[in-house]
Order: sequence, then C-alpha cells, then structure tokens
Amino acid sequence: MNLSEEELTMAYNSVVNVAALLNSDCSLIHKKKNTPGAWTTVVMVRKRADAVEALEIRVACNSLS
Repeated sequence: MNLSEEELTMAYNSVVNVAALLNSDCSLIHKKKNTPGAWTTVVMVRKRADAVEALEIRVACNSLS
C-alpha cells in the first residue's frame, strides 16, 4: 500500500476520530521515514483512565513507494 504523507495524516486523523467516539485517547507512538515515501507509523488508542478495564488498539502502517 502506497500512502503519501498527506494520506497517512488523513488516516491518523480518522483513528483520532474513532478514539474520540470510544471515549479514548490516541497517541502517535512512533513515525519514521524509512526511505523517500516509505513511512512506518505506530498509533496507540487507549481507553481513558476512568475505566476499570483498558482497551488498547495498536495500528501499524508501513507504506512503501
């Protein structure tokens, strides 16, 4: 899957919106440009601290052009 930085930003913003719907926090853990146009990104979605149980969703996207 080839994603430009703009497309990757839009995907991240979508995850942030999903996190808000789940009453969760979203954090960009790691973003690394391996080669021109090739990004590796790790995002963590974690249920807010007021919950008894934690829900964690991790998404990694590796884009090669």
